[in-house]
Amino acid sequence: MNPESLRIWEDINRYCKSDWINRWSYINNCSENSLSVLFAFVENDDFWTLRKAAADKLLKSSDIHSQENIQRIKEGLKGECWITRKVYAYISGELKNEKMIMELIPLLADSEGEVRKTAVEALEKFKDSRKARFFSDLFGRRLMPEIIEAAEFQRDLKLLADGSGKKVIRITAVRWLSKISNLKKGSPVDNSLPAVPEKKNKTLRRAKRTS
Repeated sequence: MNPESLRIWEDINRYCKSDWINRWSYINNCSENSLSVLFAFVENDDFWTLRKAAADKLLKSSDIHSQENIQRIKEGLKGECWITRKVYAYISGELKNEKMIMELIPLLADSEGEVRKTAVEALEKFKDSRKARFFSDLFGRRLMPEIIEAAEFQRDLKLLADGSGKKVIRITAVRWLSKISNLKKGSPVDNSLPAVPEKKNKTLRRAKRTS
């Protein structure tokens, strides 16, 4: 947790007498360029609605794309609190900054369902061709050429590039992140993980139903 952010948050909370309605008014009256205050809300408030309201105002700031703030968002995606990871995943999707794709993909295997859902929604805002390219780069950077060259992985990348939907994005991430984790631990790869569904021929499906 950012000590400066926590200090600012404690000052705000005292001023608002720990009342969420007062905090809501504080956000509404706050300038979008009061970055330290808005970051404090994003990182510390107990209510998702207030965190999101602060995030929406933060996104209007002309300085949000600065290197310092992008780095802070990246760090927030790795935060200990799941609500913090969720709100920064939301911010990353709204920013549509290509640098954030690499940071969002690991959240698809997050322990919290709300974080996974928000990460999927964020990735949906990027073009599918870029998602496939960064997927490939992610695993390449983890020094797993045997996975990159696998025909099964290449098929998954093609499905991503074709825009095959949220389920494909989620399953692909979890399956390959799990395989890499097992390989790094020296354990055998768990091939029982769910496979990405392939598109089936509609004629064949109709034939099966009538047989």
